[in-house]
Amino acid sequence: VADVDRTWSGRTGKPIRLRVTVDPAPTAVHRSCRAFLAFGTAFYCPSDARAYITAAAVTRDRAEFGDRLPYALATIVAHEAGHRVQFTVDEPKLAAEGDAASRVVEQQADCLAGAWAAGAARRGLVDLPAFRAVYAREMEIVSALRPPPGSGLEGYDEVATHGTPAQRVAAFDCGAAGADPATSC
Repeated sequence: VADVDRTWSGRTGKPIRLRVTVDPAPTAVHRSCRAFLAFGTAFYCPSDARAYITAAAVTRDRAEFGDRLPYALATIVAHEAGHRVQFTVDEPKLAAEGDAASRVVEQQADCLAGAWAAGAARRGLVDLPAFRAVYAREMEIVSALRPPPGSGLEGYDEVATHGTPAQRVAAFDCGAAGADPATSC
């Protein structure tokens, strides 16, 4: 998280401070975002400028990735930090509504994650091909999730709002290749 903050603060010229809570108590999550806890993944809540990673997400990723769990968690942080950047710079795309607009915003966050990962690889913090592989698998896992009945998220479709795993990885690759996340990915 510290490296993500430094990277994006330097690139945007604005302080980026992503706060992350793992396994939050429901009352600790702003009421406007609380329903997403039931989805069992991670999410960024603009109402309190915080990223949340549910215990279910950590448990699932621990089982899936084993000793690559730090990469799995870093993929989550990198994507959610992308949202923090979007809100900090007041990205105009945030104002649009509907699933198509949501996919643009989400894939821009994937692009920002790729841009951070490429920089982190240059600094020796991650192995970019291994990180990308974990990112791709994380996108497959999250895309297959369905909200539980009675969660308040009935009808929520991760692919409709975020794009297919292939689209998301393509956006990650775009950022990792050095494209401008504001205009290219």
